Amino acid sequence: MRFVIVVYLVAVGFLGPFCPKGSEAQMTGNLFPASEFVWGTYSNAYTVCYSNTVNRHLFSLVPVSQIFSFTPTAAQLTVRYIRVWTDNYHPFYATVTTGGVGTANPTVTTVQVSSIHAGKLYANIQILCG
Repeated sequence: MRFVIVVYLVAVGFLGPFCPKGSEAQMTGNLFPASEFVWGTYSNAYTVCYSNTVNRHLFSLVPVSQIFSFTPTAAQLTVRYIRVWTDNYHPFYATVTTGGVGTANPTVTTVQVSSIHAGKLYANIQILCG
């Protein structure tokens, strides 16, 4: 058992920098930090129904978190695409805690983002409806 854990940790240590971050985020949600998370499929037919940004640089010994909540109106139809990314490539964690792609009014879509390093969190969120 110990041998398997050691081999896994060594493999992750060597292969981690070479794994594409986008595919990790799409497959696993918040298990691996990434600089971009995507849920759903993008289409030009969708319209932006929610957009927000968090930019925190605090003195803190624990990671910083931010929760974004959005309820689509009847006119916005259904949540089709969610993108959470950072412009400065600092990796972070993101997960959809309630709702998500395919939900409509009155269901709330909640996305939580958390920093890896204490006190620094830079993230953008965009939700498209259609």
